Amino acid sequence: MTGELKNIPFFYCRGAWNMDGMSFVDRNLCKMLQKAVGKKNPEDYEVWEAALMEAGNENRDWTDKKYLEPIIKEIRKMER
Repeated sequence: MTGELKNIPFFYCRGAWNMDGMSFVDRNLCKMLQKAVGKKNPEDYEVWEAALMEAGNENRDWTDKKYLEPIIKEIRKMER
């Protein structure tokens, strides 16, 4: 990032995958995407493609409260 946004920290917190909670349209779009990605060699997957294929059709939860620690630390620095 450049300009005014260059000093803003970024955080990635992986969430959950809930096929049961998706709408009919979203669920089917994900299945079609998985089918298309599944035709590729797994060694050539992008990071997001590997994650999509790992999730499969099961509900998954990768959330962890420890992921909040660096965010809370950054907020506390900003409060000073």
